[in-house]
Amino acid sequence: MRKVPIVSLLVALLVALVTIKPAATTWTEATSFRPGGVLVRFKEGASAADVQAVLSRRGLAIEREIPHLGIKSLVVPPGQELAIAEGMRSDPSIEYAEPDYSASVAIIPSDPCWDNQWAPAKIGAPAAWEITTGNKEVIIAVLDTGVKLDHPDLAAKIWTNPGEVPANGLDDDQNGKVDDVHGWHFYHLCSGADCLPFEDNDP
Repeated sequence: MRKVPIVSLLVALLVALVTIKPAATTWTEATSFRPGGVLVRFKEGASAADVQAVLSRRGLAIEREIPHLGIKSLVVPPGQELAIAEGMRSDPSIEYAEPDYSASVAIIPSDPCWDNQWAPAKIGAPAAWEITTGNKEVIIAVLDTGVKLDHPDLAAKIWTNPGEVPANGLDDDQNGKVDDVHGWHFYHLCSGADCLPFEDNDP
């Protein structure tokens, strides 16, 4: 495969991510919420008496608490969730208040080893997937010493040069490279410390 400076690759990837326009149906703000519920978190230092005073003034009651998040779920009249949450946000003892919005999982990774991988989260892949999960028309180069052609994640996605007949020893597409079925290797052209003595698997 052709060696390309990693900095150039990263710059190209960054440009692609910031310029791509998401489809209208890809991302939607949460607009549905549980009727009759508002979630509230009081500021640190608010006493039990402070909490009760705020609730009493508004005629509200605590339905349940989520201690590890410091959140209280309040019972409110259905249809008044937005108005009550907005009113409570103006109280100096409240950190935030909002309706009990619904959320659902949009995409579940099918990779059985997903939980063992740190790299996707490190590069912000889940956030990028909110914009797009890829396009079959985009060809990606593997800048390494080869690729496992039968890998479950790659087997059906490996690009094949339609102008070449595999392993026939001929330059079928007349591009100056013989049997460049999945790409072309330049490993034998390198020199110095960056040259790794590994054969690739093309074709």
